[in-house]
Amino acid sequence: MPRSHRRAFTLIELLVVIAIIAILIGLLLPAVQKVREAAARTTCTNNLKQIGLGTHGIHDAMNSLPPAIGHFPAADTSWQTEAPPVWILPYVEQGALFSAIRAQGGINPGTAGATDYNGNSPVVPKTYLCPSDATYTQAPGISGSTLQSFSEYAVNGHVFGTVTTTVSGGLPVSSNFSWVGYKTFFSGFPDGLSNTILWIEKVAVCNSAANGAGGSRWAARGQGSWMPTIGDVEGTGNHLAPTLKPQVGVSSPTQCDWFQPSSSHTGGLQATLGDGSVRFISGSVSQATFNMALVPDDGLVLGSDW
Repeated sequence: MPRSHRRAFTLIELLVVIAIIAILIGLLLPAVQKVREAAARTTCTNNLKQIGLGTHGIHDAMNSLPPAIGHFPAADTSWQTEAPPVWILPYVEQGALFSAIRAQGGINPGTAGATDYNGNSPVVPKTYLCPSDATYTQAPGISGSTLQSFSEYAVNGHVFGTVTTTVSGGLPVSSNFSWVGYKTFFSGFPDGLSNTILWIEKVAVCNSAANGAGGSRWAARGQGSWMPTIGDVEGTGNHLAPTLKPQVGVSSPTQCDWFQPSSSHTGGLQATLGDGSVRFISGSVSQATFNMALVPDDGLVLGSDW
């Protein structure tokens, strides 16, 4: 009985198969990346929602919002002045971390590494990290959950601080910024809670700096500080800069300015509003609308691009 012979693939057929596989991979890879970014964005949304709930929780317990930087309550001067990312820790299920920071004397904002007074880099809760941020692995001293900027979400200085705001040419302009605010949800938001930004995304590190600050800086208020804040350029002058708009699609520290809100998301970035909701703000939002969303008491109506 004659043996049957199996026909082998020719070189051309093999190349065709390889080409088809390569095409399929090329088609699938963008889809996988989109799914991954969608999942990361969902995590980021959940983080901001949790932070918003924590902010409302501390307000309910203390009858005011914490200051951008200060003692809280104001009469408690027994330890280092801190900022909202620290103050709300017990209200985002991080009470043990809050107690540890307090026991160590707080986080030292005067050091480039934002260490505590024992020289240890603070452990950053996952709630404060956006998985989409393409910059945090590109900065020195960052490893795993240890991030020298204590939060990748910035507070709105016009809410947690005190700013003198006037309206000029249909735009809110401001000066005389103070880190201490102690606003309440009942009287501090005449424009409406749903029309005012509380927290917003800000990538871990930016190399570009406005006002001659220069150098590689954390996405914070300055000098390697650990507390990201927007709308509060240090010193005097207008704290609603003409370029204070979302920087989106950031993939490198060289693509962002440390004074500005920023995100690695495509097309926009996310913010927690005063009512606790989370909103995706387009990167093409007008300057006027964005400025108005930062100021809780300018009496202006948000534009249609909000």
